[in-house]
Amino acid sequence: MQDFDHAGVPAANWREQLPHELRDEASLRDIKDVASLAKSYVHAQRMVGADKIALPGRNATPDDWSAVFDRLGRPASPEAYAFERPDGKDLPYDEALEQAFRGKAHELGLLPQQARGLFDWWLQTQMQAFRELQRNAESGRHDNEQRLRGEWGMAYDRHVDAANAALRRFADEELTGRLGEGLGNDPAFIRFCAKVGALLAEDRLTGAGAPQGGPGEARRRISEVLADRAHPYFNNRDPRHDHAVDYVRGLFEQAYGEDGK
Repeated sequence: MQDFDHAGVPAANWREQLPHELRDEASLRDIKDVASLAKSYVHAQRMVGADKIALPGRNATPDDWSAVFDRLGRPASPEAYAFERPDGKDLPYDEALEQAFRGKAHELGLLPQQARGLFDWWLQTQMQAFRELQRNAESGRHDNEQRLRGEWGMAYDRHVDAANAALRRFADEELTGRLGEGLGNDPAFIRFCAKVGALLAEDRLTGAGAPQGGPGEARRRISEVLADRAHPYFNNRDPRHDHAVDYVRGLFEQAYGEDGK
């Protein structure tokens, strides 16, 4: 017995009712009858109209596009974006910059996943740049230290102590801040501070200069220095050490003559 569809058309021959150019349409091969074709059409129409979004025209205003972004899934406010911050504490985190990013992302209509992906990418690039800067700074500090050690030899620690003494005496808040930005690693600046520290040490060294009173007074001062084990004469790390050595040498010359007798 011949099967008919709901329209009274034989199920096997319903395509014969179509124009020739549609009978062999690939998209119709799995449709068995006219009723199935109608159902497929109705379903397609419902799908098309369900979430249809009209794109603004050439003269669209920002408000027109804002409505589109909202329909596409933009959060209701910039604060609704969810970002993951880095766990490590080695990278300074800028709260104000994050808030600015949220505002711009919302203004541009970014979806949550788009904003999060862009933020993660930016954060990773900043972390890599910061760590590279740290590595370069550490390498620079090491190179500069080796350079000064080569110049000063065994007196390196003493010169560094003198430089630090000068900074403690004269550095203000602004200069102290610049030290952490690289100035404190500049060999020329360290040399300068070491010289200033050495001058300060000479000024602080009591008993400097040729003693009054002749050889007897010179011998008395020699005895005072030799009896004081805390005197800079005995500490080659003290920034006053070089001056103290010259001072004692001068005392011996005054007390015993240039030949030490």
